[in-house]
Amino acid sequence: MVKREDILRNHNRNSIVNLVKDNKGITFTEIKDKLNLENGVLAYHINVLEKNIYIKSVEDGKYRRFYARRVKVPKLH
Repeated sequence: MVKREDILRNHNRNSIVNLVKDNKGITFTEIKDKLNLENGVLAYHINVLEKNIYIKSVEDGKYRRFYARRVKVPKLH
């Protein structure tokens, strides 16, 4: 288990949070491609970030869109 104070010390998690902050509604695939991460690695880090409320996600059809924790999520179809 990752300690809360260590969460953003990880380069990948820090990069994911910054990318999500700068790109509201970004998808898993877009994050994966922009950061050149493998599916499993990205899924693990996103899980840690969501459990610790650094980011949040919503389903949008076949996509899951990611937002920074304080961003108001628009209504999706």
